[in-house]
Amino acid sequence: MFRSASDIVRINRRESTSINGDELYGCEFCSEGGWSSETEVEIHKSAKHKKELKSILNEADYVCGICVKEFDNGNELLKHIKTDHLYSSENAYRVEREIFVCDDCCQLFFNKLHLIVHIKQNHGSDNYKTEIVECPQCHDKFKRKQIWLHTHTHNIQSISSCRLCFIKLPNRRELKEHLDRHGHYFKCDMCGYNSKKSYLFNQHVKDNHKKKNSDVKKFKKVKKYFIPREDVLEGKGQILMIFRGVYLSNLVKICVMCREICVGYRQMCDHITHDHNTSIEMVKHEYRCVCGEVFNNKVLLKHHVFKMKGDHSIPKAGDE
Repeated sequence: MFRSASDIVRINRRESTSINGDELYGCEFCSEGGWSSETEVEIHKSAKHKKELKSILNEADYVCGICVKEFDNGNELLKHIKTDHLYSSENAYRVEREIFVCDDCCQLFFNKLHLIVHIKQNHGSDNYKTEIVECPQCHDKFKRKQIWLHTHTHNIQSISSCRLCFIKLPNRRELKEHLDRHGHYFKCDMCGYNSKKSYLFNQHVKDNHKKKNSDVKKFKKVKKYFIPREDVLEGKGQILMIFRGVYLSNLVKICVMCREICVGYRQMCDHITHDHNTSIEMVKHEYRCVCGEVFNNKVLLKHHVFKMKGDHSIPKAGDE
C-alpha cells in the first residue's frame, strides 16, 4: 500500500494503456503514467507538479479550488462542485446528502463516524493510547493510534471511495453511478419533514419556511447562517488525506438551516432575506441556549452550542 509518491511504481503511459484488461491512468502534465488508480495520479501531481497546480489556481479564470480542475465557465464549475464534491445533482439547489461539519476547520463530511475520526485525529487530545474510535466502514473499534493503518485495509484513502459508505469503486466514473443507489437525502432540519422527491421538498420549504416581505435590515449578520465560516480559509488544491473532508472553495457557502448552496455574499443575503425570516418577534417559539442567546429554530441553537462548546448547552426539559 502506497503512502506517498515515492512508493508508486511507474510505467510510461505511452507504452501501455491496460494490464490484464484493467484500466490505467496517466498524468496530464507529463508522460508518466500506467498507474492502476486515479489516486496514484493525484499523489504524483501533488509531489511532482506543485508549480503547475499553483499556476492554475492563481491564473485560471474558472478552476475548482478543491481539486484544481479547469472549466470553461462558472456554470460548469459550479455543476462540478455540486456533483463531484457535494454528492448532489448538477442542478441541485441544496446539498442532497446529510452533512456533518467540523466546527474547528469547517470541513464537510457525509458520514458521522468519518467526522468523529477526523476530529479525534486532527483536533483531539494527545491521549492516543486509550481513546477509542470506530471505523466508518466496518464499524469495528480501535485505539486511535491504530485507526490510520486499519483504514488502509479498506482503501478509504482512495479518490474513488464512497464518502457515504466507504466502499471502494474502480474509478470516479463508477463512483458517480454508485452514489445514485444511495438515494438522495431530503429531510428538513427545521421541522423534521422528509421526502424522497426533491420537488416535494423544495415545495415544502417554499410553503412552510419561506417568509415574504422580510426586512433585509434584520439580517446584518448573514454570514453566521452559512458554512464555512468567514474565519476559516477556503480550500486551495488540498492533497488527498484519509481523514479529510470537503474543504469548500470558490465562494461556495451552505446554509446551516436548509443546506441551500449559495455562491457569494449577494446570494447569501437573498437566500436569508427571502427564505428565512429570523426576527424574534415573528416566531412562535424561542430556542434558548443556557447562555441566554435566543434562536428561532433548533438547527441554529445546535450549531451555536457545537461551535461555542464550554458552558453553552441546550436546556433540559423543565429547565427553560
